Amino acid sequence: MKKAWFCFWSVFLVILSGFFFLIWDYWQQGSKQEGEMAKAAFTAYTAKWKQQQFSDMYEQLSLDAKAKVSKEEFVSRYENIYSGIEATHISVEPLYNEDVVPGEDGKISFHYRLSVQTFGEPISFTGKAILVKETQNDKQDWYINWNPSFLLPELEHGDKLRVNTFRPKRGEVLDRAGRRVAVTSRQSAANQGL
Repeated sequence: MKKAWFCFWSVFLVILSGFFFLIWDYWQQGSKQEGEMAKAAFTAYTAKWKQQQFSDMYEQLSLDAKAKVSKEEFVSRYENIYSGIEATHISVEPLYNEDVVPGEDGKISFHYRLSVQTFGEPISFTGKAILVKETQNDKQDWYINWNPSFLLPELEHGDKLRVNTFRPKRGEVLDRAGRRVAVTSRQSAANQGL
C-alpha cells in the first residue's frame, strides 16, 4: 500500500511540475512575441523616419506623446529642423542587446543609434526608445512614447533650435620669407599698363 501511495504522489508531482513548466514556458513565449511585435512597430517607425514621412510617424505615437504635441507641431518641428540642418542619409539602427520583453511596468525600452548627414558635420547619437502597448482606433499595438530627444539628445519640450551660419575669417598666407601672399584686408585693384 505504501508503494502505491508513493507512486501516486510521484506521478502527481511530475504532472504538477510539468504543468507549471508549460505555464512558465507559455508566459515566456508570450513575452517574446510581445517583444517581436514591438520590434516590428519600431522598424515601421524608423522606415518612415528615414523617408522623412513625419505625418505617418505621428500616427505611431503613444496617446501620452500625442497629448503633449499636436500633429501639426510634430510635423512642422521635424520638417523645420531637418530642412534647417539639410538632413540627408538618415540612419536609425535599433540596439537590441538581449531579448526584448516588456518590463514590470508593461513597457518595452531599448536603445537606438541615429546618424544624420547635415550641411556641416554629421550628427550621431544614441537614444532610448520606450514603447507602450495601447489601443488606438480599435487597434491594439505597440506605440512610440515620443519626446523631443528623438530629434537631438538635449532637446526637451518647449526648447527652440536655431541654426546660424557664418563666413569664417580668412587667415593670412605667408611665403618662406615671411611676406604676405594672401591677406584678409580689402584692397583696391589698380590697372597697370606696360
